Amino acid sequence: MDDEPELLFQCLDDKRWLVAYIWDNGPTAYSLYHRNGKIAEFSFSDSPS
Repeated sequence: MDDEPELLFQCLDDKRWLVAYIWDNGPTAYSLYHRNGKIAEFSFSDSPS
């Protein structure tokens, strides 16, 4: 994984971003990042069930 998450999408008002944390040896985790509060809220991962 890089030190920084990868930006996948940002809202038109640029207040929320969808980011991915990409790991070499595990599932990718996706989070919704709220720029105003600088808070990343876990959304889901691509780990198989």
